Amino acid sequence: MTRQYSEAKVGLNLDLQFHIRHGDPAAVFEIMGAEDVDFPDLTPPQIDVTHQRSPGRVGETKNGPRDPLIYELPLQYWDGWSDEAILRSLAASEEVVELLITLGTSFRGFAARILHFDPTSIPMKDKAMAVVKIAIMGEIANPTALA
Repeated sequence: MTRQYSEAKVGLNLDLQFHIRHGDPAAVFEIMGAEDVDFPDLTPPQIDVTHQRSPGRVGETKNGPRDPLIYELPLQYWDGWSDEAILRSLAASEEVVELLITLGTSFRGFAARILHFDPTSIPMKDKAMAVVKIAIMGEIANPTALA
């Protein structure tokens, strides 16, 4: 008996999308060509608050303040991509935007700023790559769904 695996069962058919919502009235565009993506890790640092009367003489911690996460998103680069100018404009303006990530049925939003966008490599016999660097300040509890 031969086992058959669908792409969806082995995780190869994930619909991963990145969108930026910005401006007033809000405009949305998709960041295309993402590769090798890790979700933002917003785990706060732990502060040791252990004292002589800690219950059971076991160490205690609490969440501390977290610096913005510098999130690097590697992308395939296409010369003349129409939204490249928008990313550069948002980086220059320092506007706080919404980074919206859709993975299958999971939809998450983050308050963020675009820091930088540029090509990183343009090899002779392979695809060109770029990176967008994003400062993520925090997760949005209930982001508005994409239309």
